[in-house]
Amino acid sequence: MTDLPSHDEFEAQHRAAHPEPVAGCLACKLDTVQLDARLHARRTTRYVPPRRPDNPWERGVAGEHRVDGSFMPYVNGDLAPVSVKQFADNRSRNEDQIRRYKAGVLPSPSS
Repeated sequence: MTDLPSHDEFEAQHRAAHPEPVAGCLACKLDTVQLDARLHARRTTRYVPPRRPDNPWERGVAGEHRVDGSFMPYVNGDLAPVSVKQFADNRSRNEDQIRRYKAGVLPSPSS
């Protein structure tokens, strides 16, 4: 096996042979390639997106999870979602209405 020149030796030989870049030379072409610094991966400055609330309690919406995995928020008379705090303030009344609804005894529209 032949001994290959070191990188510095090769660079010196190449510069002596081609002081100006030559169109057909691969080494000349590689010397002229400039990479953008933004293309390099940087481990120390990796972007981590901020954490978004992914559960109803952190979002502040009261409701229940259905069998298919969807979430159905509880709504008030104006069909606006009820916050967790509003639901907790009236927990006994709200849970009584939910129990009656699941039992099939729907509350009258006036209540």
